[in-house]
Parts: sequence; C-alpha cells; structure tokens
Amino acid sequence: MPATLVHHYPHHHQQHYHPYNTTSHAHPHSKPPSRSRPRSTTNPPKPIPKSQPPKSSRCFDWLLLPTNSNTHIAKNRSSFSAYRRAPCKIANQRVLGIGTVQLRVQRAPDDPRTNVLVLHDVLHMPGARCNGISVAKYTGECEDEAEVMKEEEEGGSGSSCGGSSGERCV
Repeated sequence: MPATLVHHYPHHHQQHYHPYNTTSHAHPHSKPPSRSRPRSTTNPPKPIPKSQPPKSSRCFDWLLLPTNSNTHIAKNRSSFSAYRRAPCKIANQRVLGIGTVQLRVQRAPDDPRTNVLVLHDVLHMPGARCNGISVAKYTGECEDEAEVMKEEEEGGSGSSCGGSSGERCV
C-alpha cells in the first residue's frame, strides 16, 4: 500500500493522527468507520517479529542452495509456468503445490545474451524467505540413492560413479 502524505499546517489546531487513538472526530484522511466492533485501545495488535517477513512479502531473487539441498523452492505462485496443487507440509513448512519454473538469466556479466533455466518439480512454499535453486538437482548430481543402489546390486555397467563421489553417471 503506498504511503499517504499528511500535511500539518501551523494555523490548524488538529490533534495528530495515531492509528490506535479513538477520538470523537475523524482524521480528514482516514477511512469511514466500519460497522464492525472497534478495537480496544488497551490491546494493540502484536507486532510481527523481524525474523518473520510479512505474509504479503514477495521475493524475486533466486538463491543458490547448499549442496546438500535436493529440491528447488519458489515463494511466489506467479513464478510457475506449469503448476498443480499438492498441499502438504515438508520439514514443518507449508507446501501449496509443485510445478515448473522458467528463469531467464544473463549468460555472464559481460555477455548481455540470456539463457532460460528450466526448473522441474519446484515446490511452492509461500512461507519461505526467498526462492531457491538446488544446484545439485539442476546439474543432476542429486540422484535417488535407491536407484544407485539397485544398479550396484545388479552389477551395474562397470562405471565408477557412486552416490558419495559427486560424479554424474551419463
């Protein structure tokens, strides 16, 4: 919501407006009183701790997540090009859906051309502090351990890649 500029003129003797004061006359720039029960002036609303951003805050930055992260997350629903609802909780965080995000990024600081990064299976987590890209998932280094173990039990293809070496099987 844009801020409202209130002019105070020295020749007018009006009481300064405060959102928790109730007076018999309304502030000239205030909304008309609602029909709902007025708030008590003794119990103002609790402030939001600084560690928790307001629920309406949006984030347009994308952070690279630590190497042990195995999922991409998006805070804003508008980031998704494809989306399906899948409400659940993961690590005590609310997830509303899952989908695909396409990010147009500059190739290099000295190269104005752009590439599109396509992120699949991105979790929509509106309570997240910001958006996150799992580098391990994007590069394919984050493999399903059960699949790797199954290949090793069946004799595999003789490749030397394992889950802990960080090598990518191609």
